[in-house]
Amino acid sequence: MKRHIHTHGPRRNKGPFGTGALPGGILLAAVLLCAVFFPLSAPSPAAARNRTPHELLAVGSGRIVDGNLARAKRDAIGSGLAHGLETYLGLRLGDQGMVTNFERLVQDVLPYSKEVIQNFVILAEVGRDDEYKILMRITINENLLERKLRDAGAVEVKGPALKVLVMVGETAPGRRACWWRRPEIQSALGPAEVSLYRVLQDRGFEVLDRLRGVPDTGIDKRMKKCDVGPEALTAWGRLFGADVVVYGSLEQNGETEISLDLSALAVASGTRICGASELAPLEGRAFLEALNDLAGQAVARLSPCILREASGAPEAKRILVTLKGVKNFRQVRLFRDFLKTDVPGVRSVRQRRVGRTYVTVEVTYEEGGASFAEQVSKSLDDLPLKVDFIRGGEEGYIFSIRE
Repeated sequence: MKRHIHTHGPRRNKGPFGTGALPGGILLAAVLLCAVFFPLSAPSPAAARNRTPHELLAVGSGRIVDGNLARAKRDAIGSGLAHGLETYLGLRLGDQGMVTNFERLVQDVLPYSKEVIQNFVILAEVGRDDEYKILMRITINENLLERKLRDAGAVEVKGPALKVLVMVGETAPGRRACWWRRPEIQSALGPAEVSLYRVLQDRGFEVLDRLRGVPDTGIDKRMKKCDVGPEALTAWGRLFGADVVVYGSLEQNGETEISLDLSALAVASGTRICGASELAPLEGRAFLEALNDLAGQAVARLSPCILREASGAPEAKRILVTLKGVKNFRQVRLFRDFLKTDVPGVRSVRQRRVGRTYVTVEVTYEEGGASFAEQVSKSLDDLPLKVDFIRGGEEGYIFSIRE
């Protein structure tokens, strides 16, 4: 969003002296006032108005230790670059995008602020007591940032908020409740619903309020069972006009623990997207406090895959790949470049561990019909090394250079 800055300069009145020369004393006073209020180093209003969308202002700070101003200024610059990138990402992704992608941003984007910031200009600086502060104008390299976001698997949230219907039953010893068994009663929201409503709304979803009224047509007996299947869930979602149904159960096991088991269903396709199960002990904790924590943890796991499903972006996996029998850096570079450029679906390759005869890299892989092992096997002819595939699975893939 462009910010329009309106400036109002002093009006040019003729005054009692007309437009001619001012007396010397008044002229000197005018010059001094201009020097104080309009210093030559200050950016002009026109410069502020002409700032492009990928430019923004940021404030950085550094501590002055033992009078070392140079180090404090260097720390302030680093702080300003980091804060500037955080601000830009907030404007670029929005609240929901920041919350949904936070883990990916912290791990794969924010540490590279010095790379994605094209240049910066220090506009003002102040050293006071034990702190040094600077005001900077920074310019973001948008192409590089886009690549970083894409490699990190960040999901961009566009358009209106997704509409979510919550269908979570509650089970306690000797009791089981679900609002859709008798929807016409419009029973009060249960504790699980209250917690989930709040957490989902905080993450930018539009939670549909069933208390505003349940549609009185299109409900059959199969839809009134607490254990509802995909067809009934899809039917409920369509009745309420939902994009997603978050369903599952809250169980209280005596006075010792509670568990929350949730899944998300895409109404358009009628298929389960993903799930999350959380367990919390009640020892020394209030029930609602533990429940709020569970709801936050479960929704934190569900929301990225819900948004990815809505955006049509395939899920990106992180895979550890180890190459054994390494003798020199050239072999490492060839294998790394091969994964990055010749294996379809690979977004990024990052070195994780190096041993005397092996190297382990983390591969971000976007699965598109074929497994990672299949894609690598098909492409091995393009690798200028003789490499054998040893084994692969959830713990990672191992290759070995042939002697």
